[in-house]
Amino acid sequence: MGRGRGGLAELRFLVDTGSFYTAITPAVRERLGLPAGIAAETQVADGRIVATELTVAFIRLDGREAAVPVEVVDVPELLLGVSTLEALGMKVNPLTQQLEVISGFERPPTMKRFRFHAR
Repeated sequence: MGRGRGGLAELRFLVDTGSFYTAITPAVRERLGLPAGIAAETQVADGRIVATELTVAFIRLDGREAAVPVEVVDVPELLLGVSTLEALGMKVNPLTQQLEVISGFERPPTMKRFRFHAR
């Protein structure tokens, strides 16, 4: 995950289908040299609302890769959320608890050009 100062870093994540975003610690954000993000809040498993920061990271998993939003928050374990799984064209099989490919693409489709329109 993450193209940091030294290229890619291999990290271990717990797949959390109850989390929308992938969650990393501030130390991992620093290690990867990820860009500053925007302030946000998130609700953690015990119901508390905590401050977090949203940034973007490059993730490669089983030969699939995507740039995805990640939240920087103090977590006891790095969490891989469903938005990352979706971006990679993957899902968790509830019976086997294994990751499976749901997209027929070797890599998920990417956008080449886009435009922003001000209102």
